[in-house]
Amino acid sequence: MPFTLSPSSLSLFKDCPRCFWLQERTGKKRPAFKYPSLPLGIDMALKKRFDYFREHGKFPPELQHLQNTHLYDSPLLALWRKGYQGLRCKDAEGNILIGAVDEVLEQDGKLAILECTTRGFPLKKDTPELYQDQLNLYSFLLHKNGYPVCEYAYILFYYPKEVNWQGDMWFHKRLYARKISLSDAEKLWNRALAILQGPIPAPSDNCEFCKWKEG
Repeated sequence: MPFTLSPSSLSLFKDCPRCFWLQERTGKKRPAFKYPSLPLGIDMALKKRFDYFREHGKFPPELQHLQNTHLYDSPLLALWRKGYQGLRCKDAEGNILIGAVDEVLEQDGKLAILECTTRGFPLKKDTPELYQDQLNLYSFLLHKNGYPVCEYAYILFYYPKEVNWQGDMWFHKRLYARKISLSDAEKLWNRALAILQGPIPAPSDNCEFCKWKEG
């Protein structure tokens, strides 16, 4: 039985193999929460902003220090951004890995993933590490689609700076480069697929959902 997985489902796999197995094998998902729509709205506005720079042959000021780099310009980017389309690849058994990117940069003929994300507070020291798998997987998808990829991917954080009396808000912007590993991405995908081919895993000791269900 082939499966279609994404960075978000693989994140669930790392968090709790049992909840992941139940979601992918039986369709039983964790209870859903209502998330605020503001991050999604900001995400859409940022994409329009990057497209403006792309259409005018310019580069966003928060990326100006990157050498020999420009925004990747291709009609495919519109598809790669869509969750139901996205970047995708298929293995020999028909399993599909799919992911929707924010932005793609081009550096010296190679492509680099740029993920943009919002936060409510300043970053902690280990915050960029939380996005390593995501950057690895998106880079792996580019690679599997035949594109040469850079050694590094980037994550750009936006978090509130101040609001003036008129209600205009400014954001701090912090860019981080992360060395990517295509092999780690492939191993993570294969480990998750192996779990799905076997029996249901035992409840995870650190999973609050498993504790709630068992209780």
